[in-house]
Amino acid sequence: MDDRGAERFGHEISLDYYWRTPDTVAAHLAKADLQVQARVLREPVDEETRPRAFVLARKRP
Repeated sequence: MDDRGAERFGHEISLDYYWRTPDTVAAHLAKADLQVQARVLREPVDEETRPRAFVLARKRP
């Protein structure tokens, strides 16, 4: 998704971002030798059209 010409904190910026699934993010974290501790998935709210996910990881002991 691309939001060119966005404004943040009073400045024009170019905002580029990519939607990844929690499984994709967890796989990348595992490749980086990080251990996934938790995943949270929430449904869209207000004007959002996609669910949001939060993935918590830490270094392996």
